[in-house]
Amino acid sequence: MLLDRGELKDWFHSTEIWIEATIAGLALYLFVVHTMTTSERPFLNRDLLRDPNFVTGNVLMFFIGVIMFATLALQPTMLQQSMNYPVATAGLVIAPRGIGTMAAMFLVGRIINRVDIRLLILSGLALTAISLYQMSGFTLVMGTQPIVVSGLVQGVGLGFVFVPLSTISFATLPRSVLTQGTAVFSLTRNIGSSIGIAILEALFVENSQIVHSHLRRASAPG
Repeated sequence: MLLDRGELKDWFHSTEIWIEATIAGLALYLFVVHTMTTSERPFLNRDLLRDPNFVTGNVLMFFIGVIMFATLALQPTMLQQSMNYPVATAGLVIAPRGIGTMAAMFLVGRIINRVDIRLLILSGLALTAISLYQMSGFTLVMGTQPIVVSGLVQGVGLGFVFVPLSTISFATLPRSVLTQGTAVFSLTRNIGSSIGIAILEALFVENSQIVHSHLRRASAPG
């Protein structure tokens, strides 16, 4: 709620946001202390934190969530509100990202035992970096081709990242904590995407206000 409603409520100028931040901070403190000190049934099994592959995989997935899902969140709004695309057309334009991810996952599933996992992840990150560079050139007068191409490239990159990263993250986990590890892995991605979307929305609103301020000054008489 803090991340989702922060921009709407003007962040810490709102009593609601202060309450949510206080509850979140207190809950985090209790979670960490209980997990690190209790001898019976901690919230988070400490075996997860002792596995370097799992910890590294979660850190990477967090940052992937911050970068990838944040950029995806604003694209439908841009297409429908700023470029006047119908809802169905906007969905079709964005669809190649999912197609690219699905195709890449099928391909990676076939070659993952024959290719170094680190090379697959590096290739995926490189493709996503290329797609983000392509997106930096988006304008409101462009056609659908740049959106389709960048989405397809990004989808393929994500497919090359997700499967190997999941594989290496769970490869050395004890089976007794595999279920909890899967839940934590998904939670890490979701928290990363929530933080990324909140940051991007805040930057978008701030930049929009600056642009509108400059336009008002430019159009003012005298």
